[in-house]
Amino acid sequence: MATVRIEKTSDYTVVANAFLDDERLSLKAVGLLSYMLRLPDDWNFTLEWLAGKHKDGLSAIRSAIQELESAGYVSRSDQVRTEGGTFRGADYVVREIPVGGAPTACENRTRTACENPISENRTRSHIKKPNTIGPSTNPPIAPQGAGADFVPHSTSSWKPERFDSFWKFYPLHKSKQAAIKAWDKLKPSDELLAVIGKALKRQIAEEQARAARERRPFEWKLHASTYLNGARWTDEPVQTMPLPPAPAGSAEEVGERW
Repeated sequence: MATVRIEKTSDYTVVANAFLDDERLSLKAVGLLSYMLRLPDDWNFTLEWLAGKHKDGLSAIRSAIQELESAGYVSRSDQVRTEGGTFRGADYVVREIPVGGAPTACENRTRTACENPISENRTRSHIKKPNTIGPSTNPPIAPQGAGADFVPHSTSSWKPERFDSFWKFYPLHKSKQAAIKAWDKLKPSDELLAVIGKALKRQIAEEQARAARERRPFEWKLHASTYLNGARWTDEPVQTMPLPPAPAGSAEEVGERW
């Protein structure tokens, strides 16, 4: 497939490669984030306005926003009460680099592109400003920034000792803050943790067997946040050959330790 490029002298945007290379994001989420980063820093818009500007419906826009939140590119505060006693909605922060740092794909590229994003020519002249008159159920997007008000958590607020055991057992230790957020959102019960433990142990063994058949090192690419948000413990078994011996300890014991 050929790529046709033009000489860019004006009306274009330069963004970091971090989210473009992030394998956790769907193309829908990548496209929405690109569009939001293209707008000026003080731009105000709602989810309804975004849906009206593109063919995607409101539900698709909302699901893409949720996907970006889970990956750490978008964060929001609680609703704020105005002096008149009404709620004006939450404040949003949109980032080119996710909370917790650039994903693995970006880390394998040049550090300059990942750590020093530059946005250019995000001018107002060619963008029609939305009508912001009247109340809206969706808050405006706050200026993008580095999240100076973000306070990282060392562990979760829901069953923290069980999360610590889960994190220690999980084969990929990247994007811990996103994993904590997914865990606190899921709030797994003891029964669900036993199910997750059994499934994860099986899936690790399946991937180890696949790596052995293909004569390559074992590598687990799925982030813990993606695993939890996508309920990936419900995935069907995919092994086609006998699996190697499982790690020490029964699946039930793994779940109980969580």
